[in-house]
Amino acid sequence: MSICSSLSSSCSSLSSSSFSEPAVAEAATPDYHCHDDSSIYYFGYGALVNPMARQRRGVKTCQAQAASLPDYRLTFAVAGAANICQQQGWECHGILMKCASPQDFETLKAFDTGYDCIAVQVFPYHDYWNDSDDAATTKVQEDNQTKCGYRNSLHGKQSITANVFVMHADPEKNEALPMDRLPQERYLRVIAAGMKSYGVDEGYIEEEIMGVPYIPSRKPHEYLTFPPAQADVPEMSLVEWNHYCHERLQHEAKPLILIRLGSTVIQLQDYNVDNPFCTWLHGRMMGPHDATWVLMQTLLDPDLTPRITSPDQVAAPHHAWAENQLMEKFEQAGLHTATTIVRVQLSQTTPCVQCNYQQQQQQQLHRSSTALSTNSSITTTSSTQLSLLLTDESQSEPADNEGRQRKQKNKLLLSRNKSSKSHSKLSSMRSSLRSSLHGLFVRRSSRESALTTSSQQRQPLASSAG
Repeated sequence: MSICSSLSSSCSSLSSSSFSEPAVAEAATPDYHCHDDSSIYYFGYGALVNPMARQRRGVKTCQAQAASLPDYRLTFAVAGAANICQQQGWECHGILMKCASPQDFETLKAFDTGYDCIAVQVFPYHDYWNDSDDAATTKVQEDNQTKCGYRNSLHGKQSITANVFVMHADPEKNEALPMDRLPQERYLRVIAAGMKSYGVDEGYIEEEIMGVPYIPSRKPHEYLTFPPAQADVPEMSLVEWNHYCHERLQHEAKPLILIRLGSTVIQLQDYNVDNPFCTWLHGRMMGPHDATWVLMQTLLDPDLTPRITSPDQVAAPHHAWAENQLMEKFEQAGLHTATTIVRVQLSQTTPCVQCNYQQQQQQQLHRSSTALSTNSSITTTSSTQLSLLLTDESQSEPADNEGRQRKQKNKLLLSRNKSSKSHSKLSSMRSSLRSSLHGLFVRRSSRESALTTSSQQRQPLASSAG
């Protein structure tokens, strides 16, 4: 099966309610009051045209409608991400949004690290604005004769200055990236659903969104995983991983990209620091934290189940999805040196309470060891050995040889301690048995002595009687 397919053969299915509704209906965004004195307009042409994507990222917009950007062409550049480049005679359609506040625009920018923000003149579809960001109320039903007429009538309308994000291959040359990477099927569906909900030109959606080659979505049993850096991937506890990550990041001359998705730690080597996708990875994904939720906020997938609304609900299916998505993105970006280097052992608690859980465990172990040390039936040495063993077993098994040897030594000490107790108990039983036998022997000797004395006294009496 070829990795390259076409959405043009399935336009009817993409246009059906089964496609568009799940990606938009759940994003019933509330109305936000706009600050007219500091309003910022943003023109979106990628995933942010979908209200559900904006809601997932926490981006608040108070007004939105379909619009067109003349003399620009939609492309899919590094990692299959949407991009625009200047090209005379073309138009890029999207959604013109009014941010509720400057802070909301900064939140929007934070998710698109690797893009440059420029000002452009955008032509709205309509001369009026709705006071709502709800796509259902913003969409206006057009006659068939106007479906393909936007391109010829936009230039007669009043333009609005808006911010737009552009990805540049070389900041010095200031040249936009061409369409050199395939987008994901999931990504195109999210964009098309958002544009349809706002009434964007259907001809544009069919030609520029649904008609481009793409990478088909994978089922869970088809998910990709990163290859291991070595045959036996080492394991470490969450505390050890945090320490390891901080040490590596501080002592590396070149920025090192370490990404944790659940228990899987991925390291990217031999990459170009000017690659926009690597810039995004360095700014959003890298570090000791679990980056699964960050990826779910950025790469919206309405088909992913179970559906969650917060990082506390992230589970194994989401980790597997995130690893597959990141693997596909790496391939799209031409990055082939990423490997799995560590497996982090996680407890059953959620990440937000992990530290409190560990503190409680340590306090409980400390109280237990204190109580054992004051017990007269257990010596100070055995109490210390037991405390060491409990502390070692409460943590994840160390990945290095020294840790394994330490654990084996603690187990050996405890085993010797148990053997010593058993030997002492056996010796005590033997002593008690010896005492019992000695007492029995003494009593028997006394009885025999008494019998001998009695018989000696009886013999004179018998002689006198004769």
